[in-house]
Amino acid sequence: MKDQAIKERSVTRVEDSYTTLEGPGIPIRRPLPTSALGPEEVDPLLMLDHAELEEMPRFGAGEGTHAHRGFEIVTYVLAGHVDDQLGDGPVQRIEEGGLQRITAGSGVIHGGAPSEGGGGPTGALQIWINLAKKDKKVAPGSQVVAAKDIPEVRTGSSLARILVGEGSPTKLHTPALMLDVTVQPGGEFHWDVPESYQGYAYVLAGDGRFGAEAREARKTQIAVLGEGGPLQVRAGANGLRFFLAAGLPHREPIRWRGPFVD
Repeated sequence: MKDQAIKERSVTRVEDSYTTLEGPGIPIRRPLPTSALGPEEVDPLLMLDHAELEEMPRFGAGEGTHAHRGFEIVTYVLAGHVDDQLGDGPVQRIEEGGLQRITAGSGVIHGGAPSEGGGGPTGALQIWINLAKKDKKVAPGSQVVAAKDIPEVRTGSSLARILVGEGSPTKLHTPALMLDVTVQPGGEFHWDVPESYQGYAYVLAGDGRFGAEAREARKTQIAVLGEGGPLQVRAGANGLRFFLAAGLPHREPIRWRGPFVD
């Protein structure tokens, strides 16, 4: 008897993001969480912030230092560079196209790296990934992955950078997939997302139609993945760039208290 064919991944809905201030007054766009979309629906993903600045504000040493516990953080730099400091360790610089992974685990203090400001456009995504209860107290740590070390897959009219997943050096405790995908105008993109994963696609530029229902999503909107396996996306007339994130859900209560998720 032949195995039943895996159905195409659905997209349940598309939601808007909103703007707010984060840390020492940095304006960001937040697609997750919002009043319409909570983390349970995209478990194990907790939060997504998108910063798109004409220039990085000037910070003094120690400004913006804060603590985290109970989850992991991926910061992916879209333009310019981002500096970060864990505790009293050395400043870590994440250059354009590279990323930083922080495992907060039992607790970590970071931020506070001085910034000269005025260095030109800076853009970044910051993604919070929950840790399973069994991993909440793991030792904190970090990893910086340079742009040259992130694998790329080109298929027809699309290019996918594998930030997290098969072939990527980025190490998370939770099985997950993160891609930066660019699709030429009118082109298509297909990817085999594991059936057990939940997640979303966030549009960085242009517009496209996502999933079996071909739901339209435009820049700064987030498309919520539903059931199924392979994801199909078609770019609009102006092309499309989006961030895809999915992971194996923990299906545990989310005890979120600001910077701590216990």
